Amino acid sequence: EDRCGNQAAAETTTITIVPDVIAPTIVCCSDFSISIGSEGTTTIDLAEIDCGSSDNCTAPSDLMRYMYRTVDGVVDNGVNGQSFVLTQSDIGENLITLVVEDFCGNKDSCEVIVTLTEAGSIDLTKRLVSLDVGEDGCANFVYEFNIENNGDVDLDGVQLSDDLDAAGFSGCSSYVTTLTSDDFTVNDSFDGSGDIALLTGEDELPVGDKGSVILTVEACGCPGGNTISNIADVSSKSPGGQDVTDISNTVNTSINSSPALGISKRVVSAPILRADGCFDITYELKVKNYGDIPIGGIQITDDLTATFADADTFYLTAVTSEEFDINVDYDGGHTDANLLNGKDTLQVQFGDGEEGAVLISMVVCSDQENREYKNQAEVIGQATNGDEVRDFSHDGSDPDPDGDGPQNNSETTNVFLQVNPNVELVKRVSEGPFDNGDGTFDFSYEIRVENTGDVPVQVDSLIDDLATAFAAAQNWQITRLESEYFEINPLFNGASETNLINQGELMLPDDAGAVFLGMRVAPGSDDLEFSNTAFLFSESVLNGSISVQGLAEVDDALVSLTCQNKIICPAWPDTIVQQNDAGWCFAVVNFPHAEPDSCVGTGAVDFEYYLAGVGTQKQPLNTWLPGQPSGLEYSVGLTEVLIRY
Repeated sequence: EDRCGNQAAAETTTITIVPDVIAPTIVCCSDFSISIGSEGTTTIDLAEIDCGSSDNCTAPSDLMRYMYRTVDGVVDNGVNGQSFVLTQSDIGENLITLVVEDFCGNKDSCEVIVTLTEAGSIDLTKRLVSLDVGEDGCANFVYEFNIENNGDVDLDGVQLSDDLDAAGFSGCSSYVTTLTSDDFTVNDSFDGSGDIALLTGEDELPVGDKGSVILTVEACGCPGGNTISNIADVSSKSPGGQDVTDISNTVNTSINSSPALGISKRVVSAPILRADGCFDITYELKVKNYGDIPIGGIQITDDLTATFADADTFYLTAVTSEEFDINVDYDGGHTDANLLNGKDTLQVQFGDGEEGAVLISMVVCSDQENREYKNQAEVIGQATNGDEVRDFSHDGSDPDPDGDGPQNNSETTNVFLQVNPNVELVKRVSEGPFDNGDGTFDFSYEIRVENTGDVPVQVDSLIDDLATAFAAAQNWQITRLESEYFEINPLFNGASETNLINQGELMLPDDAGAVFLGMRVAPGSDDLEFSNTAFLFSESVLNGSISVQGLAEVDDALVSLTCQNKIICPAWPDTIVQQNDAGWCFAVVNFPHAEPDSCVGTGAVDFEYYLAGVGTQKQPLNTWLPGQPSGLEYSVGLTEVLIRY
């Protein structure tokens, strides 16, 4: 009411607050399974448990959501109730509770069963590492087992089993076993029959890990032809309690008695010719056990006296072996043809037999050049089953090149002793020719001899027939004869004695020597060529015997001697000035004749002259005319005169 008494009445508004007592509408995801994976853990997030919970008042983003589970009576909220990390210990069903609460504290829950699955896997392989059969006939088997966890969970209680009786070892008179492992605990009681467990069963094998076990079985008295067919199995437990197992591959091993020996023989390298004419030869003999049982008493017989019966002689320089015991009395068959002492044994490794080699180094001397010698050795041995085995050598480094057993390979090993005697002879003009100015010429020959063969040679004669070579010359003479290598024949004169050197000079391979022969020749003609050929007679020296090598000839050594005839012109000036005869247009001109300066032995010289210009009264111009141009009637004017012969 105001001062004036006016009154007003207010309106009343009633607000009714209804409390929120309704819980959120909770929506759990369906139960599901998930693999633990190769990492060994897996994570479950809240979004995989809550599939769309909501509330009538509270916005979805404002809802409080969390989850938990109970493990062995203890509440596990995981990571702030928002996720769980499941490990191998959680393999199986996991009950997870989802709780959703609104702003007013109303909440509800539901449960999801999450089954954590595993993929446990184990792999077992088995192989035969080796099989050795001793001289006593007992066989030593070495097996290797490889176990690997190739699943996604760790494995426990790993156990390896192998029933050796069932494998075929029961057929042997006895066998004993030995176990070793760097990765697992072996069962010391394992015997392969009453106890077939190789391990104690206490080992764990983490994901991706692997380990091995070595089993050695020494079996005696196993029947020939018996086959050991061996198979093993492995077992283990996964974290979820599953049995994880595997069976190995089958390893079949035949215990047969099929002894076989093979031998090969080869020339290690080409025979080497020695300075004494003999040859160095090295043979390699290779012996190999191609059977399946040891072979003892190995003996190699190689009778070299039969091979080199046609040679002058041979002798051994070395017999060596890294694998066999060499017989020190072996002399190639002169008195003893056995290379070994017969005490060696070649064992058998699985898939391959042992082998050994012998090297024979020798020297062969033969007076028969270019001769082939054939050789073959034999090996013999005693197998542990009592069989005698033998083989004849095959040429080469492989006793069984075709891979079907060595018995059908037995080619002889051939060595060819070849010599190549050869001498080269070269003759050349080494100096000159020099014109002495008196019709004679000086020059020198070099006659070079070289042993280009592979054997020593004896040079018997070096022939140079100068009388024949210079028969067309007016005269000739020897001005020098010398050599630093050969002994010069003091009687050599190029005519009645044509051998330049004394007989019997010995030249080793690659040796070379020269003879220098100086000449002075008067050709007796203005232009002559002299062709000269030398000859060499030599013999190859081999083991003290002589075989004629033959005649060696060289290309001609050609020397050209050109004698230069000269003109001695008269002592007149180059230009002659003569007055013409009175009343005549010519004048007779007389001057001394040109004189010849010819080579020794040259006959009469015929002169010619040549006129050019105005000429003479009677002679033609521009042509060569016989005689000399003195005493002619030369016309007035200029005339050019040339003289020749």
